[in-house]
Amino acid sequence: MVEIPDSTHGKGRTVKRAPGKSVFVQIIKHFSPLWWTESMSTGVISIVLHPRNFNFPFRGLGIISDIFFIYNVFIFILFTISFILKIFFSGFKLAFNYGTNELPVLAAFPVALATIIDMICLTCVQSWGMHWGYLAYILWWIDVSASLAAAYGVYYTIFERKTDLAIIKPTFLLPVIAVLTAAAAGGVVGSFSGLPYHVTEPVIIVSFMLLGLGLGLAFVKFICL
Repeated sequence: MVEIPDSTHGKGRTVKRAPGKSVFVQIIKHFSPLWWTESMSTGVISIVLHPRNFNFPFRGLGIISDIFFIYNVFIFILFTISFILKIFFSGFKLAFNYGTNELPVLAAFPVALATIIDMICLTCVQSWGMHWGYLAYILWWIDVSASLAAAYGVYYTIFERKTDLAIIKPTFLLPVIAVLTAAAAGGVVGSFSGLPYHVTEPVIIVSFMLLGLGLGLAFVKFICL
């Protein structure tokens, strides 16, 4: 018997270990996308504490922001590897087989990634040069793909299940937030990546398209709910 934290109900749950299966494999199989919300929140803190947002001379603020940024990168990579291992051990279909109210939390992945992209532009590019801007540029396109996949994939699955909208929780709007966050991150990439205009021009155009899409989805969800 293995005690595994249940992030949905806030308490532990007992899972029977299958013969020949290690404790590590069982824990990985029960990985929840809710863990990405920790990375998402940590990333927001690192951005809020960035010295660019303040006008008073406190040098320690940048150090605190960098600490949160480094910690965020660490846990984001850890959770992403855990999810990839879950797909490997459980199969693609079972890895995405979440309940109606937990499925939208998959959108926390692109939101968390967007916070890392913002900090790369605000911190790494400013300190170590424009080549970090290209990393942010590549990660942004990955973030756009993930946010669109979350928005359409999650909502299609929910409506395909013919879910009663009365049981929908606020997490239902998280895929919309992912799209809008990707649009905002595009603005940061365009302004602070240090990349040439011909490189960032498509980023700005797509960001405005994502903004329109996100606001449109939010309006539709407001009507439906």
